[in-house]
Amino acid sequence: METLREQLSGAITVEHRKGQPFYFRKLEDEQPPPLVEQPPPIVEQPPPQVEQPSLPRLQSRRRSKPPPPSPTGPGGPGP
Repeated sequence: METLREQLSGAITVEHRKGQPFYFRKLEDEQPPPLVEQPPPIVEQPPPQVEQPSLPRLQSRRRSKPPPPSPTGPGGPGP
């Protein structure tokens, strides 16, 4: 985390020092590396909504066909 903070702070400070705030904004869009670090949390927000309907689906499948998930559960994702 310290490395990311240092890199982000350094890049932002250098860009701001240059006096090209517009260029910095364009760089953020063109440079996915720094943005890729921030998107994770934003991209994880939508999953929760998809996980809610997914949970009931998994439970329904387990109740409908307990034999298939039984061997697959302890086989790998079980323990």
